[in-house]
Amino acid sequence: MYFAWGDQKPTAIYALRVGEDGSATGDSTLLKEELPKSSWPIQAFPAPDGSRIVFEHMGGFFVFYPANGKVEPLFRDTLDPGGQFFNWHPDNRQIMLQTEHGPEVGIWLVDADGSGKYIVLHMAFPAPYAQGGAISPDGQTVVYSLKKGFSYAGELWLVNADGSDQRQLPIEGLSDVFSMGWSPNGRYISFVNSGVLTVIELESGSLRELSTNFAVGYDSYPVWSPDSRYLAFVAYDGPNPLTDRELLPEGQDIDVFKGTAIHLVDVETGEERPLLTDDSIGYIDPAWSPDGSQIAFTSIRSGKSEIWAVNIDGTNLRQLTVSEQPVRFPFWYAPAENLLP
Repeated sequence: MYFAWGDQKPTAIYALRVGEDGSATGDSTLLKEELPKSSWPIQAFPAPDGSRIVFEHMGGFFVFYPANGKVEPLFRDTLDPGGQFFNWHPDNRQIMLQTEHGPEVGIWLVDADGSGKYIVLHMAFPAPYAQGGAISPDGQTVVYSLKKGFSYAGELWLVNADGSDQRQLPIEGLSDVFSMGWSPNGRYISFVNSGVLTVIELESGSLRELSTNFAVGYDSYPVWSPDSRYLAFVAYDGPNPLTDRELLPEGQDIDVFKGTAIHLVDVETGEERPLLTDDSIGYIDPAWSPDGSQIAFTSIRSGKSEIWAVNIDGTNLRQLTVSEQPVRFPFWYAPAENLLP
């Protein structure tokens, strides 16, 4: 699945079937084209099984169902608290949000059926502000990060998914912790700490810095390979438009492709390498194939934002989409049942 957007046509959601080798086996299927026109892509957050897609628009959250094309408010019968998406529960029925409005602002685990039911995992007032969060692969535990203020250290906390037994992890050296993820094997928690890609091994409590190349500023997340061996993430292999002001004239929006590349880092050895070895740049949105042998991503190497795929050793590079609109946010999954029209 992927999103196409533009200020001339409505934002649309497409699905593209691929074979075992990752090559397209047909044309893209339009799933929905009633979303707003936009000069900036609407970020999508698909459930692990692809049965639902949550997206945020105009300060509210909505749920799209690929099987029937319906779009419904996440908070159908209650006030939408707004805020930030953190994570899907592995059962595909709940999502983790950092909320901004209402009497219980903080971190919520929200039912994705539109009922508005939620569990409060952390109250942000008068407690510290939440910066990130992730749910364990078994769905039993939630990790989240807190920050009391600019000059304070960051904190990592664990809580049961029912909101009970909050406890702080005794870790020093934390500052601004965000872009969190839990490895599929449950062994590691990854996060970005003041721009440095870092993992903590839960059994030993040891903290390891993996990369200083993480591209901060685009709401991007490092993504775990299915076997928990690698993290794929967006890095800078060219000038950074966030720090090199000559690349960003006054009043101009940041070009999210400027200087970017996708890197892989081996979590055990710390070895880091670019996904592509041709020294090209302009790659974002990495998404693993279900078997972990390939990565799909968004690139402008053809002149416009399109979906590409490549084996993780850098071979078999191919372009998967040819769209009239720029596209973003590929999500690769093997559905247990046919969820598409």
